[in-house]
Amino acid sequence: MDKVVFWPAHAVADAIHRRDISSAEVLEEHLSQVSKFNPALNAIVSLDIERARAKARKADAALRRGEVWGPLHGVPLTIKDAFATEGLRTTFGHRLMSRHVPRRDATVVSRLLGAGAVLFGKTNVPEVSFDWQTNSPIFGRTNNPWNLSYTPGGSSGGAAAAIAAGMSPLDIGSDAVGSIRIPAHFCGVFGFKPTLQRVSGAGHMEISPGYPRGSRHVASYGPLARTVQDLRLVMSIVAGPDNVQQEVPPVELRRAPPRSLRECRFAWTDDFGGVPVTVETRAALNALAERLKANGCHVERAAPAGFDYDSAMETFGEIMGAEGGVQTSALLLFLSRLSFRLLCRPGAEVESAPLRRGPDAARRLHHTDGGVPVRLGRVAVPGCLGPGLHTPLEGSPAECRRRAPLILGGARQLCDSL
Repeated sequence: MDKVVFWPAHAVADAIHRRDISSAEVLEEHLSQVSKFNPALNAIVSLDIERARAKARKADAALRRGEVWGPLHGVPLTIKDAFATEGLRTTFGHRLMSRHVPRRDATVVSRLLGAGAVLFGKTNVPEVSFDWQTNSPIFGRTNNPWNLSYTPGGSSGGAAAAIAAGMSPLDIGSDAVGSIRIPAHFCGVFGFKPTLQRVSGAGHMEISPGYPRGSRHVASYGPLARTVQDLRLVMSIVAGPDNVQQEVPPVELRRAPPRSLRECRFAWTDDFGGVPVTVETRAALNALAERLKANGCHVERAAPAGFDYDSAMETFGEIMGAEGGVQTSALLLFLSRLSFRLLCRPGAEVESAPLRRGPDAARRLHHTDGGVPVRLGRVAVPGCLGPGLHTPLEGSPAECRRRAPLILGGARQLCDSL
């Protein structure tokens, strides 16, 4: 029982279903882990212990009657504090929302609960989920379980830290520019950013709703967990239309047929234009490429020709600033941290040019997969271009941007799994 807190979620579900362990026992093991390690990590910021215990007892009683609620029957989990949870405080990381208690669940939450999960807590986020680290103006800073002086990443940093520390087996994050992938990489867990509009964001903190195309159209919602099998399991539960967010099409989520590594084609690069890449990162990428070749994969080095990182970041920053300035009230801006206020541009200063240029730039990158020909099936790139980052980030905005991670995958983890 002492290691159940590090089991994959599907293994926990199987053990509960076989009645090898009870849901109540699993929940108490996780709560014990929270009491031991959360004071140092600050990953879980709101707890709903009594309701969780009551549901765990009901889950065990249901199994004794031969009833199974779903694939997550009796499995405890946490949810990122950017998703609404009925009767449980949801702050979105903003001081104005510090006492907000929603009256209904977000779609992903209701689906997980409907699959039998036992929700017992919310995980920390930065202010309005806008940061590559997790430092909330309400709850403070979340630390990396592997090194408390380092960041777990953001904005789903609380989720990744909780999973890595054995305080939760599953969480749901949101990701526009790395908010699932960065924390998963930094904390050594698995995260998945699904295809856009595959999972409903109803009940998540609203992202720039007024524009036909913009930052909300790079946002997606997906799981963080300990194994790829857990990611698949959660996606089978949360994906699909909900008759609330109309952008989610009524298309069945079908599992791709299994393929061997020998059938896969990979492109890889350690050249990201002007973005510095450490010696250690280059070595990890080279090792991954050689390991893939040894396993029979077709591997090709392909530097993204003509990719201008600075121009892309400038365009993205202009879009985010324009949307933030138009959509955010003066009071909200005043009560927000300086970093968010500096990003947002007042409506009078907003020009339409970046909003026109953004989709064009995205379309060019989409057709080349970041400059790499789309004939290659996958692109192997590092989870981070440099060493782990201390938290909070220090220095000028330009320095922070230079040091910020570009998250598209986890080379070292993938290499170790081959």
